[in-house]
Amino acid sequence: MKEIKFKNKEYQERFDNLLYVESKKLTDDQYLLIKIIMIHYKKYSTNEYYLLLALLRGLVFFKGLDINDKCIEDSDREKLIILSESFSYEI
Repeated sequence: MKEIKFKNKEYQERFDNLLYVESKKLTDDQYLLIKIIMIHYKKYSTNEYYLLLALLRGLVFFKGLDINDKCIEDSDREKLIILSESFSYEI
């Protein structure tokens, strides 16, 4: 996603690596949904870390990335688990 640029170089590298490697596991529709969410979030937010966290959440949600994958840091994993519990609905 060339539309999304980070001021923090570390976040930019992580974002680009995640997109390049992990998004290959997604279907075109799933990738498009993640792209729409990322562009919308970037437009209305200045917090770059949460944009990266939203990408991780999208990849985990669409099963493109496992929550226990080595590319997810422990602190990010804890936040992703909290997000997953917060936005899960029981039917």
